[in-house]
Amino acid sequence: MIGLSRYRNFHDPVGVVSRALRSGSRAARRMLARELAVVLLTPVDLVLSVHEQRLEHVGERPSQHPIVLVVGPPRAGTTLVYQTLAHHLPFSFFNNLSSLFPRSPITACKAFNRFLPSGELNADSYYGNTVELGAPNDGFHVWNRWLGEDRYHPPSHLSVQQQASMRSFFNAWNHQFDRPFLNKNNRNMMCLELLDSTLDNVTFIVVKRDPFYVAQSLLKAREDVQGDRSIGWGAGADDGQLNPAASPLEQVADQTRRLYEQLEMSERRVPAASVVDVQYEQFCRDPTSFVCMIRERVWGAQATSDHTLGTIAPFHVRNEDRLSEGEANELRRLLEY
Repeated sequence: MIGLSRYRNFHDPVGVVSRALRSGSRAARRMLARELAVVLLTPVDLVLSVHEQRLEHVGERPSQHPIVLVVGPPRAGTTLVYQTLAHHLPFSFFNNLSSLFPRSPITACKAFNRFLPSGELNADSYYGNTVELGAPNDGFHVWNRWLGEDRYHPPSHLSVQQQASMRSFFNAWNHQFDRPFLNKNNRNMMCLELLDSTLDNVTFIVVKRDPFYVAQSLLKAREDVQGDRSIGWGAGADDGQLNPAASPLEQVADQTRRLYEQLEMSERRVPAASVVDVQYEQFCRDPTSFVCMIRERVWGAQATSDHTLGTIAPFHVRNEDRLSEGEANELRRLLEY
């Protein structure tokens, strides 16, 4: 979630609210409603957290269920991949309801998920924020326990106690829901090695997209979220390496290039068997093949007999030039097309 005042990487939080409302996006309006609900439900969350602490003690017993983490640069299509897998395969995942109870997500989901309606896949999103209460959520309300509230700079290491706490949480989650776990969080692309060394039986689905359209979308996000093209947004936007004297086009080109370089380096640092690469454009054209591949990878020989899967309609590849011809040509030049 954008997180408003709960995260410090956003310029002009009041302006974020105004721009989200003016966007006309239903996902944006629901995001704002959930931010208010988090405050109103705090007393309930505190009560449920007592039971949550007991559950996490159970997490000291390892779980055999796989953990599947979707990662990739911001604006690369990670949310769509996450939504599709969560809808078509029997994963458990952090949903928007869980984000209303940051102190007790396991207890709240166990108690209230049964009341959530199920239906067709709603692929709408607003910068990673989905619409329905039962829809997938990035899970910052959980990951921040160990990785902190800075959305752009995860820690390079965790203490022994923090690692044990993370393992206990996910073991407890998997014991309660008794199925493989799925999550997408773009910040996690910056700490693959850390997560691989902390969590058991983890697979990373790494989503990549034509860098031009990532950079173009980062520029649009600056306008929509920060309200100003000159203010950075997304991982790698404020790590001290962006030249403040550079133009916004130069900055997003440099940001995108470094994100892909870092992702490539991170992939090399974890076992190749733990990584599944997917190109956004190919996924949109043939989501069925990708979902079938993940189904077989996670469920193995049981996949065909236990999980039915029809044909998934292709998604529109949102790779359209939204800049003027001159800016588009300049951005491609900066990305060395």
